[in-house]
Amino acid sequence: MVLQISQYYNKIGILHVILVSIILHAFVISQPPEQVGDESIFLTIFRMLQTGVDHTPYQMPGLSFLLFPSIEIFGDYWFSWRATSVFFGILFLFVLYHTIKKITTEKNALFVTVLVSLDITIFVHSSLFLRDIPVMFFGTFAIYMYFTKKYYLTALLLGFAALIKESALFFLILIIAYHLIITRPWKNYSVKHTVFFVLILSGSFLIPLWIYDMIVNPNVYDERYNYYTTSDHPKLIGRVTNPLEHLKVYLFGGYLISDTLPIGNNHFLINTVLPISKSEPNLEIDTESHTQRIYKEMYKITKIIKTSWILSYSNYPIWIISFWVTVPYMVFNVAKNKHMKQSVYVSFGIITMFAPYIFIAIFRPTFAYYFIYTIPFIILGIVLVLDSIQYGKIKLIAKSTLLVFAIILFVISFPLKLLM
Repeated sequence: MVLQISQYYNKIGILHVILVSIILHAFVISQPPEQVGDESIFLTIFRMLQTGVDHTPYQMPGLSFLLFPSIEIFGDYWFSWRATSVFFGILFLFVLYHTIKKITTEKNALFVTVLVSLDITIFVHSSLFLRDIPVMFFGTFAIYMYFTKKYYLTALLLGFAALIKESALFFLILIIAYHLIITRPWKNYSVKHTVFFVLILSGSFLIPLWIYDMIVNPNVYDERYNYYTTSDHPKLIGRVTNPLEHLKVYLFGGYLISDTLPIGNNHFLINTVLPISKSEPNLEIDTESHTQRIYKEMYKITKIIKTSWILSYSNYPIWIISFWVTVPYMVFNVAKNKHMKQSVYVSFGIITMFAPYIFIAIFRPTFAYYFIYTIPFIILGIVLVLDSIQYGKIKLIAKSTLLVFAIILFVISFPLKLLM
């Protein structure tokens, strides 16, 4: 029986995983046909940009760049919005598989890819027009290029990822930490290569942003622009003309703000692995900022709670188990200097993708779905833990149990909640 199961596993390849994922996405991307949650924000930004106006310099324009070809070919409706995300979601799985193969076995890489493809949050985000999956593709592709020693392509990919979302910085920090610990570059340090890397990284981010700012001149307001109503707009106070101005508005006028949502508990992300409280934003308040009124309007129009929060919570059991099994195992390996490439990659993957949000939560909400960046690392961690089991039958049973558990959570949590 165990031998038969093992033989079935051996017949599965990455193309099977990719094909199944495409089929699953094809069944769901039309549901619902209207905009869902943050899709409303990004699609509104894109449509404004089509008219030559940008009201939102506190959002990077890279996601709109990715949507242009699909809209031009298919028109403005649900397929063109979400086909872009599905495309990058599939590419992400493919690149993830090949990246993990660089530090562990092909079987482990395939198993990790299967589990990641079944994660509810990743599946939802690759089925809707959202930012994180494209960033994860470019970030993971950059890591793959780093492992193949194509450092300048690594810089180029990271620069473009930063045009989509600031979380691209996490991948840069991970690569730097891994490079310093594993390769110890001070033994053969090259100033020229470092300078070229920095120039390519900066140029691939700043040059497109500068061209964009010179052409579009994004508007700057005294408060966030309200996408959802034609009245109650904030006062126009200036226009962005260069990337330094854009970054200033982006950081201090959009990202690090404390009134994004009225909430009772900022640490939604922390609750993913330390489930003290799963409180949701309280929209019943007496006084509210302009930004808070925008979000209240958004909640009335879209299904954001159903999609972004409830579904994102569905994988809590796997997240918690994987996190708390992986962390001590990696600490032990690092302390014993064992499997250092794997241990450093997973450890710093968790640190760079998760720890920053503990600090960010001081300034703004950190929702559960921000955990999306940590998921591939804790899943890789739990797979490495299971792979370390010495007894073949126990190892196979443990991996099969985890796979069945992930499938059950996916089938019950995602399709049924989508149809409710």
